[in-house]
Amino acid sequence: MRLLPRLFDVSSGAATDERMHRECRSCGENVGDETTECPACGGDIAVYAL
Repeated sequence: MRLLPRLFDVSSGAATDERMHRECRSCGENVGDETTECPACGGDIAVYAL
């Protein structure tokens, strides 16, 4: 089974759930639940439901 088809991009206002993954759209840095901007590069945050 491949992981990519199981990822769904959701809005950044999604509920905090342990099955959510958050990362920077620009550099791929993993970020915490409350992060709205990447601390490494200032990029937007993508939130994926796993």
